[in-house]
Parts: sequence; C-alpha cells; structure tokens
Amino acid sequence: MTDSGETASDVSGEREGRSGGDQDPVNLRARFGVEHRDSDSEATGACRAGRAMAHEASRRFEEVFGELYRLAYRVSFRLLGDRCDAEDAAQEALARAHLHWARLDEHPEGWVVSVTTNISIDRLRRRRRPPTRGSEPVSLVDAYLPERLDLVRAIKRLSRRQREVVVLRYIADWPETDVADALGCSPGTVKAHASRGLATLRLYLGERDSGGDDARASG
Repeated sequence: MTDSGETASDVSGEREGRSGGDQDPVNLRARFGVEHRDSDSEATGACRAGRAMAHEASRRFEEVFGELYRLAYRVSFRLLGDRCDAEDAAQEALARAHLHWARLDEHPEGWVVSVTTNISIDRLRRRRRPPTRGSEPVSLVDAYLPERLDLVRAIKRLSRRQREVVVLRYIADWPETDVADALGCSPGTVKAHASRGLATLRLYLGERDSGGDDARASG
C-alpha cells in the first residue's frame, strides 16, 4: 500500500490506462509502420505507372509526328500559300499537340487540323494590311490574299466537326474513308458533315461575291 492509501495494483492499473490499456505501444508503432510501408509501396507503384504512361505517350507521339506534321503543313500551305509561313504554322501546331498529348484521344488528326486552321487564320489576319508600294519584292506579295481571307472567314463559320471534315476532305485531299478513320466516325457521317459544310461555304462565299458585285455596280 502506498502513502496515499492506494494499493500497488491501483497504481499499476492507472499506469496501464495511461499507456493505452491493453494496447502495447511497441506493437502499435509496428502496426503503423507496416501501414506506412504499404502506403509508400502504393505511391511508388503509382509513380512508376505514371512514368510508364508518359513514356508510352511520348513514344506514340514520336511515331505519328511525321504524319501529323505533313498533314499540318499541307493544310497550312493551302490556306497561307507560303512555304515559310506553312512550316511555322505546322511546327506551332505540333508543339501544341505535344503539350496536350496526354489528353488527346487515339484520333489526334482532327485536333491538329483544327489548331492548324486557327493558326493559319491568325497569320492571314496579320497579313490583312497590304504592303506599301515597293516595300516588298513582287514575288512576296500574295495576290490571292482577299480570296484566302474570304475562305478562312467562311471556314470559321462552320461547326468544329464540319470544319475538321471540310479541311481534311477538301484541303488535305483525304479520301472519305481516311477522314472517317481519323475522326472516329462512319463514312456516312463524313458525307453528311461535308455536305452541310460545303453548303455553308457556298452560301457565305456567294453572299460575299454578290456583295462585291453590287458594290462595283453602284460605283
């Protein structure tokens, strides 16, 4: 018995209660240590899986880079009519594709075409102001700039899928089956979007032509 009247068993029980009752601190730490190691293993596995996925995406991009670059160059050259500008536009489009590659699907052609078209449109807009006389060689003056601007304005009026179909089908000169494979849809869907897209282009370009004729007639 202690001085305060407590028995040895009472003191022992109090100490036992403070230490967590029947839970052994050593076993408790060991149990948490095992869980921590399991958590580390899961995190390490997730990191390895992430690196593997990134490596696979990078390998896939390298495999299709040449094909996508040729597609971007063909589209941009036919819209811009200038080799240097077309090369720059294609390179910029592929740089953006690489940046967003992880979230692109298995059919990146449509995305690349849309981005390339937008880049080319922006470059054409910067050309809108004609050069002053004698400021550039005659060979560098784009005699078809007004027509190109009308075309890209009309293309901008199309829906995203119609724009992808029209650009792939008629500017990149892809067969319907290739366009369908690239966009992940049926040839019938390609035909439908192409028909609607061309109708919109004809309507807009026809309005532009009639407006120009009216202006000339009134002048």
